[in-house]
Formats: sequence, structure tokens, C-alpha cells
Amino acid sequence: MIIETAALISFGSWIGKKIADKGFESVYKKVTSSDKINKKFYKAVDSVAKEFQDKHPELLGGSIDYFFKQEENFTQLIKLLFLNSKVDIDTISQSFDITTLPDGFILEFVTELKKELLKDRELNEILANKKLYLAIIGITKDIEKIADSTTLSKNEIRKIRKILEEQFEERFSFKNFKSLYSKNALNNLSQISFIGLGLDLSIKKSRMKLQDIFVRPNFKPTSGKYSVAFGRGDLVDLKSSKFRERVIHEDNDSILISYSELFNTGTNIVILGNPGSGKSVLVKSAICAILELKKQEFNTNDLAEYLPFRIELRKYLAYKKEKKRNILKYLTILLEDEYGIANLLEKNLDNILKDNKILIFFDGLDEIFKLSDKIEIKNDIENFHNIYPLIRSVVTTRIIGYEEAKLDKDKFCELEILSFNPKQIETYVNNWYSCEESDLQIREREISDFLKKKEKIDQELVTNPLLLSLIVILYRNNLKVPDSKLEIYQSCTKTLVDKWDSSKELTIDLDEEVYKRKETIFADLAYWQYQQLSSESITITYDMAKKTVAKTLINKLKIADEFTVDNLAEKFLDYAQKRSLYFDNNFTHKTFLEYYTAYWIYSNIEKKHKSKELDKIISTYCDNPSWFIVLELLFNLIDKDQADTEMIDTLIEKHSANKKSSLPFFINILPSLNNISSQQINRVFSNAILIAIHKVKIPPKRQQPTHYGMGGDGLSQQIFERFQDLGQYEDLYKKLLEAFMMDYDKINTTEKLDKYYSFYLELYIFYLGDFRKEPEDSELVDIENYRKRVSRNAYLYTLDFHAHHSKRQAKYLQTIEEFIDNFGIDKLFDDYDGCYRNFRMPSVIGYYFFVQFMPEYIDQLEKNLSHLEGKGLLKKELIKYMANNRMFFSVNENDLASALDFTNVVANKEILAILLLRIYDGFYTQLQHNRGEPVSFKASDYKFYDLLNSIRTIKSREKGVRKILEEVNLLEILGKPRNRKGKRK
Repeated sequence: MIIETAALISFGSWIGKKIADKGFESVYKKVTSSDKINKKFYKAVDSVAKEFQDKHPELLGGSIDYFFKQEENFTQLIKLLFLNSKVDIDTISQSFDITTLPDGFILEFVTELKKELLKDRELNEILANKKLYLAIIGITKDIEKIADSTTLSKNEIRKIRKILEEQFEERFSFKNFKSLYSKNALNNLSQISFIGLGLDLSIKKSRMKLQDIFVRPNFKPTSGKYSVAFGRGDLVDLKSSKFRERVIHEDNDSILISYSELFNTGTNIVILGNPGSGKSVLVKSAICAILELKKQEFNTNDLAEYLPFRIELRKYLAYKKEKKRNILKYLTILLEDEYGIANLLEKNLDNILKDNKILIFFDGLDEIFKLSDKIEIKNDIENFHNIYPLIRSVVTTRIIGYEEAKLDKDKFCELEILSFNPKQIETYVNNWYSCEESDLQIREREISDFLKKKEKIDQELVTNPLLLSLIVILYRNNLKVPDSKLEIYQSCTKTLVDKWDSSKELTIDLDEEVYKRKETIFADLAYWQYQQLSSESITITYDMAKKTVAKTLINKLKIADEFTVDNLAEKFLDYAQKRSLYFDNNFTHKTFLEYYTAYWIYSNIEKKHKSKELDKIISTYCDNPSWFIVLELLFNLIDKDQADTEMIDTLIEKHSANKKSSLPFFINILPSLNNISSQQINRVFSNAILIAIHKVKIPPKRQQPTHYGMGGDGLSQQIFERFQDLGQYEDLYKKLLEAFMMDYDKINTTEKLDKYYSFYLELYIFYLGDFRKEPEDSELVDIENYRKRVSRNAYLYTLDFHAHHSKRQAKYLQTIEEFIDNFGIDKLFDDYDGCYRNFRMPSVIGYYFFVQFMPEYIDQLEKNLSHLEGKGLLKKELIKYMANNRMFFSVNENDLASALDFTNVVANKEILAILLLRIYDGFYTQLQHNRGEPVSFKASDYKFYDLLNSIRTIKSREKGVRKILEEVNLLEILGKPRNRKGKRK
């Protein structure tokens, strides 16, 4: 049975796959047309194997032939059997695991088999072919690397490679490439290989399909390209009329985008997410859906025409540092090493990227730890787009830290991947149990019990996809749920390395003393790896990981010596892989790397009372976003040990006072701390507020830079966003209001006071938590002074009436009059970028038209505009403004219908122009929601419906505007049309 299974790997087929369509027609025909070559090859293998089995009867379980017929060993064996391959102990040790075999065994076996094969004329002809040999081992490798494995000289390699390159380029078939890549990518990416299922990573056949457990997330736009219309919660793209989204939920200031609409949001996307939000799983799912042509997954007609690639940016950075090469070269190597695309020339890949629809997922920008490296990688991505303008790309990264090196906001739209809602949580739990538990009664009982118990868990934890998957594992093993992030990590690592050993009946081939101290070994391994990722030169290999484990076993634990340590370290790494913790020279998820790094600092520094070293670590990394989770878990570990607030208060006071840039981090961890005093929380809030308003300008500059760590504005924005994240914690929100009131006495200039009020109002407007209420005057200390400052600063006035828009709606005309009296006509048309948050606040005139066009106020339009004309707001100036600027406040079909009704009775051509221009913009808004379908009106009921319907799809808005003004004989307001450079003709 064993021999039959192994023999399924055909020597002829293996060679054939490597040289198909590469110009080796005669060889290809010989090895694939019959089984003759295959039988000869295996006859030689069996003959030599029998000879060696007689010498070593017990070796390899008495099946030496089976050992060499296993796929991995078989592949390495063939490469060594060519006449020009170098067969020595170094090449053997690189190709095979020889630690458990007799000295020189494989070298001797390969040498004898090679002699036996070369005796046959046909096999000799194949194995002596130099061009075929280089094609098999790969011509895209460096000359030096090829020379290390062959007896050919470097000069011979260069000459043969040049011939093969011309041959391969001429014979290259994109169709064949796409077919092979798609098949292999689906095989690699469609399997579950992330924490969340009790599956052994080494047993590929047992893994479930990713789509069996994947839950489709939702998104919200966060890019500066978008503007929030506070009136009805609409959100639109200021740059492109092609932006379309399907609304799945409307909030007061956001529109959420479903997974199916992901690729309708712009040409290129940055997907931002919190740790464990499922960014990488999302990437794998999207690639598989595209390759499997699952059109129902995405509402994008042409997405199936794209070929998707995934580049893990941490791996690319390591390659770039080592080889000094670019994305194109790395993608070439990646396709060969991970997807089996042998001998893909850079020139061929260059043509693929230039001539075809390609979608590249750049996964894990946040896994680039150093700011200089992150900026370099960001530049590489942007330059890659400049070289290949037809490609689309998706970049994934954590939210915290992205501002350090943002991609070009005019080319990339930003979407935040949202936490799970209750329905998605339930879907995930059902999917997980369907994969894990076959007994229907047990499955239904445990699902029902878990869904009840999860209500007791902090929503921040249970709505996070990764943490949810860990919570489900813990529940499955203990039938109870944890209550903190720290408990999740601690309990889950213990579950993975302890309880699965018995529940899954996995054999533990590990020394008992090593097994007892596994947590210490994982911690040392994690801290070493985190330091490597934060260093100038990132070098992480299996041998280095093994040496790190060995160092712990010898020096710290003293349970090994130089003779036994290598074997013990190797067994430990094998054990870690089987427990789904450490695989492919990395922890299986970044959060486990972060937890064990935090645990190392806690157990090696804090518990040993090395206060200076602890202070140095905190001080060095407390403003580095890549270390935020590590330090948060460290503070949680310290906090858990405390009987009072002294320790946590002291640490936060010391480091927030010495390093102002650490304030966003300390605000971020406040919800997870138990032993911290109210006084210290107030001090953190107060310091943060005063720092945030220090360098901001009121009103803000348009398109201001907002890079974290680059000055006052960057730090101000970080502080603002951390305050915004406190929205779901009512007690902290109240303390924040207390800090605002206390800080009022510390502000001694009018300029600072304006910044103070601006911070308060922006935070209120964008407050996203459930604990939201209308802003009350009593929340501010000096109401009289506040009203005075608002009446003297147009930006504050605009913020204030957006914050109170629901109360002001009935007094909309009075609001405009008051604004004109205070600031004049010109300020009516100003819109603003936010001071603290990356957003665009629409103009006051836009707000006026939003209300004026509501059905209950539309019939007052002519009277009100005549009244405002007495204040200096001329109708012609309004028309000119509306003609050149879209009004991005939301509009619904009732508003449009009432406006269309009103056009039937209006006689004044200026009023008619204003109506039609507003309706024209309304059509565009509706088209976005209706995915290009016309608004459902009866054309016969409306005088100007045919005109509006005929111009609604004109790509140039200016042409549509000119048609409207021509219809009402007011075209002279616009003057001559513009040419392509924007100048009037």
C-alpha cells in the first residue's frame, strides 16, 4: 500500500510540469507520452533502496524507498540526480533533514542512484542535459546561488541562462501562467491556517475551507476624500463621480459599506483595522473569491477579470534589505517559491503587469516597525503604481500608526474594517462549531449557551474577530467565558499548549523539563523576534529561532548541554508548530507574539524589580504604535498584581510627564486598567487637552498635513482620536467632561480659548459611542464667553450650528441672517478641513439649501431668497456658486419630488435655475445609492424631468450645468466654457 501511494509521484510528470511550454518539446514528449521513463526511474530507485535496506534493515522503518518517494524528498532528490549537480555533504544537508540518519547515508545513496540512472541511455540523455538542468533548478536565482549547487562554471551558467531566457520569453503563455497560478493560489490560501480551530497545521487534509468559517465584515470610509453631511448622515466622494456605495446602515454621521461593495469604493484601497480585526483573513478570502469567479461575492462587474496577488510586506522588507531589490523582483521570487511558478522571467512579469488587469494586496503595512522602513515601503508601493498605472491595489494596516506613513490620499481611499455586530458574532460561532463539532445536539446546546454567556463579556472583546475566535476556543474547553483581553491571551495560550494535548490526544515528543518551562521559552523567543523586527536589519530564520531556544535551554533554564540542546530545541519548535503557536519562523498571529513579548518584559524585568530597565523600555516605545499592544498587555499584567493605585499612577505620571508624545498611548489603555486613581485619569486628560490645542490653528489650513509624530498637529490628531475611542465608556466620558471644565481656568488667551472650544465641538460631533446626548450648555463653564467667541469666529460658529443642527432646523433662515451679520456674505461659501479630525465640513450655505429644500420649507424658497438678497446675498452669485460647486448634503426622493413639483409653478428664471441645479446634484446622490438606476419618478408629472434625466449621466458636470442654465436663459452667468487645462475658451 505504501509503495503504491508513493509511486503516484511520477518522475516523467514531474519533469513535464517543469518544462511545459518552455521549448523542450522532444524531452517533454519523451517523459509524458508513456510510462516507460517512469518505470525505468523507479526500477533504479527500488534497486538501490533494496541494496541499502540490506545494510540498514531497521532504517526509516524498513522503507527507504518510501522515504525518497515522499513528495518533498522526491523533489530534492531529482535535482541532485542530474549529471551537473553538485553532490556533497553541504548540498545534501540543505536539501534533506539528516539529523536522525547515519552519517553519510543520503550522500552515499544519491551517489549510487546517480550512477545507476546514468547507465540507461534515455535517462542519461535527460539527466546530462545542461539546459534542462538549469531550467529545473530555476534560472531566476542569483548566479552565485546557482553556482553553489552545480559543477557548471559561472561563465557556463551565464551563457546557458541567456539562451534559456530568450527561449522562455518567446514561449511564455499568460493563459497557462494564469491557470497554474490560480490553481496553486487557491490551494495555498483557501485553507484555514489561523488561530480559531483546533486543527493541527501539519495535517493539511484535515483543514477546512476558509469560506466555511469566514464572516464577511463591513466597512466605513475614513479618508479625507470624504465629507460628512451632518443633516441626514450621507457620505459622498468629493473627488470622483464614479464612487458608489450600497448603504447597509445609516448613522448620524456615517454610512457603512458592505463586503460586497468593497471594490466599488475607489481604484485603490487602504483597509485600516484594529489588531485582530481580520485584515489578512479578509485578503485571503477576497483573493479566493476572485480566483473562483464567485461573482456573487462582490457587486463589481469587472472584478473577475483581475488576477490577484498577495505580498506580505514584512517578508518583502526582509528581502529588500537582504537583496536590495524592488517589488517586481520580489514578486517574481514569491511566485516561484510559494506558488510553484518556475522560471518566470522579470520581463514576462513586467509585461503581465503592464498589459493585464492586476489587483495586488499589500498585506500588513503595520508589521513594518521602523518609521524609516515604513516610509520606504510606502514609497515603493506608490512608485510601483507610477510604473504600472493599470494595476489596482489594496493595502492593509492597523489604524494606530498608519498616519506615520500615509499613502497618497488622492490615489487611495481609506476604509476601516468594522468590529462584528451581533449577527456577525452569531454567524461566526455557528460556522466555527460546524467545522469543529459533528454532534448536532452538542453543537446546538453549546452555541445557545455561548451566545447567552457572551453578553457578560466586554463588547470590545467579543466584537473583535480574533479575540472572538479565542473566546470560543476557551469556552469550548471550559464552558465558561473570560472577562478581559489579558485573560483571553493567558487562558488561550494555556489552552493551546496544555488542554489540546489531552483533548486532541496529540503525542508530546518533548522532554518533561522543557515542557514544564515552555512559557519561558516562548517568551524569550518572542522578545528576541520583536527586537529583530524593530532593528535595522531584520533577519529571522529557522536556525536563528532554534539558536534562541537553545540559548534559553542552556543559559537560563540549564536543562540542556551542548550535546543535547540542538535536538531539544528542534523538538520544541516542532511542538510549537503542532500547537498552532509558532509556524514558518513566526508566531501564528501577531497578537501571540505581542503577548509573549509583554510577558517577557513582565517576568524578566518588572518581577525582578529592575525599575530602570522597565522605565527605559516604556520610555523608548510608549510613542511607537508598533509597541502599543505589547505595552498595553504589560501594563495589564502589572495592574493585575496591584492592591492599590500607587504603581500604575506612578508609571503613568512619570512617563506622560517626561514624554508628551506618550499621551495617546496612555489614553488608549485607560479602559483596561483597574488600579488607577480618578485623579491620575484627570491629569492624563487635562495634559492631553492642553497639548492638543497648543499648535492647532483656528480656522484650520486647508489640506493640512496630519502625520503622527511630525509636530503639534500630528500629536493633536492622535489625542483626539484616542478620546473618540473612549466613546463606549460612560464613566471615562464623564471624567473627560470634568477635565474640560477644569482646564478652562488654565487657558489664558483668546486664541487658546478658540482652540479649546473647537476641540470640544469636534469631539462632540464625531463622538461615535452609544453614550451620546445633545451637547448641553451646562457642560461648558463660561457660557456667555462661549457664545461671544462663537459669534466672532466663523469656524466655531459653523461647528456650533452643526452640533446643534436639529435644534436650529426650524430657525434656518435666522441662522443664515445671523451668520451674514457676524461674518459677511463671502464666509457663507467657505468649507473647512477639521482641526483635529481628518474631515471636510460643508459650508453654511450648503446647510441652508439642505433645509430649504425639505418638503416643509420648499414653498418659502422664493420669499426667503428675496429677503436674503436684501442682506446682500444676490441670486446670481448663488447660481454662480452652485454651478461651480456640488452641494454634498444628503437628499432623498421626497426632497427631490417636492423640488420637482415646485419647478412646475415657479416663474422667476433665477429661482428656477437654483432649483434645477440643486435637483441635478440630487440626481447624482440618488444614482450613487441606486447603483446607476434612474430615480423612480413619473416623467409626465414634471416639467423639467426629461432635461434632468438626459443630463444625469454626463461625465462632465460643467456640461450638465451649462445645459440647465441654457434652458433658463442664464448661460451668461458662467461665461465661456473651460478647456482641458481649466482655462476659459
